[in-house]
Amino acid sequence: MECKICGQATKHIFSAKVLSKYDAKYFECINCGFIQTETPHWLAESYNSAITHLDIGLIQRNIKFADIVELLIHLSFNKKGTFIDYGAGYGMFVRMMRDKGFNYQWQDDYCANLFAANFEAPLYPDANDAEIVTAFEVFEHLLDPRKEITRMLKYSNFILFSTELRPDKDLNSPEDWWYFSPVIGQHIAFYSRKSLSILAKEFNLEYTYLGNSLHLFAPKGKEVTNFLRLQHRPKLKWLYETFMLKKMPSLLQADYTFLVNK
Repeated sequence: MECKICGQATKHIFSAKVLSKYDAKYFECINCGFIQTETPHWLAESYNSAITHLDIGLIQRNIKFADIVELLIHLSFNKKGTFIDYGAGYGMFVRMMRDKGFNYQWQDDYCANLFAANFEAPLYPDANDAEIVTAFEVFEHLLDPRKEITRMLKYSNFILFSTELRPDKDLNSPEDWWYFSPVIGQHIAFYSRKSLSILAKEFNLEYTYLGNSLHLFAPKGKEVTNFLRLQHRPKLKWLYETFMLKKMPSLLQADYTFLVNK
């Protein structure tokens, strides 16, 4: 089987019972370390519910990323610009960011927009003029990473995403790493830093690991705050005092008025 990232050969490393009933093979690239399943014929069934009931970290994750992205916008982007959440699920993150005052828009091909209805991103944007695309816990679901990244770049040249990096050790069983989650059946792509660097280079972008399972694809030469440099607590405290207290006016009331009069 050919690697979806670098095109090199892969080796079969183990099989797992997906959705507790389908035997699925997992393959590891001998060059970049990317891990992929065999062609996932079970996907339609695994997405009967777009967000699995086992994703109990969804709310905590949105709270954490909302604070991080707010700080990142203040430090590196135009806070009055447009922002896109790709693979946005129920729209909780979009609603939270709009409550913080940012013009965030929702995009998801598979999930109902429950919390940010009427604030959807255009399916076919005229220009990639959004400040940044966020895609949290999306990349591990991608059947065709290149195709999806191409779509994201139609909105913005900056992609901030979360996905767990594969451990730097031999993986011979689904029990060797919790992120495989074969019982769910939705995780089909698992990245190394090298595989993400290869992807970024293909799109003429730079890849940076920001910490907290966060990654950034950005145009070459564009300076964006690296969260690895913000781990020192006094420095982080100063940043919060300097930037986070200068909050944007919430869009909550404006959005309510818009929806009432729509």
